Amino acid sequence: MSYLSRIVFVVAAMIATSTSMSMAQECKPEIRATGSASLSEAGAKKNAITAWRREAIARFGEFHGDFASAKNGVTAPCARTLVGLWRCEAKGAPCLVQASIGSDDLPSIRCNSDDSKNCDPTVKWVQTVVAQNGCRTTVDGAIGENTRNAIKCFQKKKSLGETGEVDDKTGAALKAAYKP
Repeated sequence: MSYLSRIVFVVAAMIATSTSMSMAQECKPEIRATGSASLSEAGAKKNAITAWRREAIARFGEFHGDFASAKNGVTAPCARTLVGLWRCEAKGAPCLVQASIGSDDLPSIRCNSDDSKNCDPTVKWVQTVVAQNGCRTTVDGAIGENTRNAIKCFQKKKSLGETGEVDDKTGAALKAAYKP
């Protein structure tokens, strides 16, 4: 499991009580994708990840298209083609983090056309709350390093321990800090 997939929010289906938050993760079979050739190795890796993402979305839907959240997601060693261009392969099992606030006391947050193609409403809600509390992040519903850093900022302000993950205590603090 990649580091980013661990931060993918323990904010998920509120099962037991309105303040209890947990994470449910569903992974699909591994996908291997070779990207188009590039002049640089870095460009070839980016192309491989883009090809992997497109394949994951085509097969399983847009909420499985985050390579950083893929189980065992790696780019295989790149190789040069006969004409000297770089080509890489990306592989990993696309994972879906099923997240829903599921509580009547929280507002309904929706993704729209201005958000990321990988927008998740719960992620967008967390981003909204941390931004309201003075922590910089893009409110687009997509998980990434920027969101993780904003969660750490929020945790620091609330003296919760800076993990970058939304555990039960952080989830409760987010709910308490939300400003409609």
